[in-house]
Parts: sequence; C-alpha cells; structure tokens
Amino acid sequence: MLLAGPGTGVAWIAVGLLLCQFAIVADNVIRSTWRLTYVPDHLQARVTTTLQMLAFAAMPASGLVSGWLGQQLGVRTALAIMLGIYVAGALTLPVGPLKDLRNLPYPPRPSRLLQRTASAAGGP
Repeated sequence: MLLAGPGTGVAWIAVGLLLCQFAIVADNVIRSTWRLTYVPDHLQARVTTTLQMLAFAAMPASGLVSGWLGQQLGVRTALAIMLGIYVAGALTLPVGPLKDLRNLPYPPRPSRLLQRTASAAGGP
C-alpha cells in the first residue's frame, strides 16, 4: 500500500503479498514441526489449543490498534508503523542471538513423529 500508485505500484503490492504469504507458510511449517517434535504427546492438544487461542485473541486486538492508528495518524503512517513492527519481529532470527544456529537441538525424548518418519523411510 505504501508504494501503491499508478503503473508499477500494483506490482509492488503483488510481490510484497506473495513474499509475505510465502514467509507465513514457511513459519507455520517450522513451528508445527518443532511443536510436534518437542512437546510430549499427551500435551499436544493443550499446547495447540492454547497457541490457537492466543493467536485468535490477538486478531481483534490488532484490528482495533490498527484502526485507531489509522484514525489518529493517517492510513499510510499507520501502515508504515505496522510494517516496521512486522519487519522488526521477522528480523529477530537472522540478526538476533539465534542467527548462528542452523539446526534445532535434538528433542528431549524420542518423538513418535520422528519414529514414523524413520520407519516410512526404511530406517530402524
């Protein structure tokens, strides 16, 4: 929206939305894999439900804050602020203290997900 205008502005919006959706899908896959591997099986439902409840509760709150910012500062300024918050959050991994970690540590217990994957691949 910030770069939207006649001509190539629409292309910038399309590219930005495509990159954002790609990052969201990748993030969901990584987080779900981590949760399935590290959370004990008997707590999977509780952890998943709690995370979903927190995410769904944040949606209306972010809508209210965004609307208030848009009313007070203007839509373009509000979008710039929200974009800055989003980018700051996204940059915590590549430039933060975890930037040198390439792989997740081994799970604290054997995971049924890993065992099923290994058996499907012909492992032990």
